[in-house]
Amino acid sequence: MKRSLLLLILSVLCLSFAAQAQKEKRVYSFCYAYSVKYKALYVTPILTAIENSKHLKAPLYNALELQWMRKVSTIDPNYYEFTKSVYTWGSYDNMDEYRSQTISRFLSDGYAVYDVYNFHYHQERKDE
Repeated sequence: MKRSLLLLILSVLCLSFAAQAQKEKRVYSFCYAYSVKYKALYVTPILTAIENSKHLKAPLYNALELQWMRKVSTIDPNYYEFTKSVYTWGSYDNMDEYRSQTISRFLSDGYAVYDVYNFHYHQERKDE
């Protein structure tokens, strides 16, 4: 009896840990592109994606990078001269800090900073 009760408790604990591991989690990132020649920096707001979603594919660095490159090409005709960068997915606090540091660094170097508020990460549905 004690053994079966112990097995039942262990089973319930294992299932609860497994369920917690699969909970949806918001992750954050941001992108920027800069040109030394034009002294310009384009930066996105902090972007959101969902990990462990039942309906959405996992947020991918490469997908975000590709979407950002396409967006930069519509913003500036000299986009091919820009260096593009994407931060990997992480916590909101980290992204907020990295974004602020990036903007401050470029401002101190005399760059014009342009916020690209109309850029959003499109996370694909699992059925797409």
